[in-house]
Amino acid sequence: LQSFADRGSALSLHDLAVLMVTLSDNTATNVLIQRVGMANVNRLLTGLELREIRLGRSMMRPDESARGNENLATPRAAARLMARLARCDLPMSRRACSDARRMLEIPKSGTVADALPADVPVAWKPGSLDGVATAWALVRLRGRPYVMAVMVSYGDTHVDDVVRSAVRLTHAYFARLASATPYGVHVPDAMLPPVDSLGARPPQ
Repeated sequence: LQSFADRGSALSLHDLAVLMVTLSDNTATNVLIQRVGMANVNRLLTGLELREIRLGRSMMRPDESARGNENLATPRAAARLMARLARCDLPMSRRACSDARRMLEIPKSGTVADALPADVPVAWKPGSLDGVATAWALVRLRGRPYVMAVMVSYGDTHVDDVVRSAVRLTHAYFARLASATPYGVHVPDAMLPPVDSLGARPPQ
């Protein structure tokens, strides 16, 4: 978006959010931050008891980053937020919640998509800076939906490989649980609940 002509286009907030989610477009993200308000974002997070997640600056601000002013989160808080999204336990209508999940499920390349089977629906968002990589995901694995948040810092050129490895290992674990009873007996796939039955088993 930063290459668009000044006042040359008009995009809805929804479409800006699509660009933010699917392309990690920093300009779209900054427009949304400006329209919504950084203080309002943090106030909402506090109300959701997610104080570990904080929006501290706009995107593309290396001077602020150098001073230590960062956007922060913890994997535990990120996973709690994704679990609330899975349950639609958020201050929005169920329709808006479903729309948000569908937006996050728009196909995109990256660490999580690379590491999961193509037929497993996943609502996810990556994020990265030099030396840092994150991925928050709601994976609708049939019979065993789960959420995960991977965050790597002090990384090198292989930081994305670390995220992919974590995603593969996590999915292998839950895929094994999905196809077995609590006693470890494998059951036919036809007996598993449909993939859209998020309520059948709470995301782990």
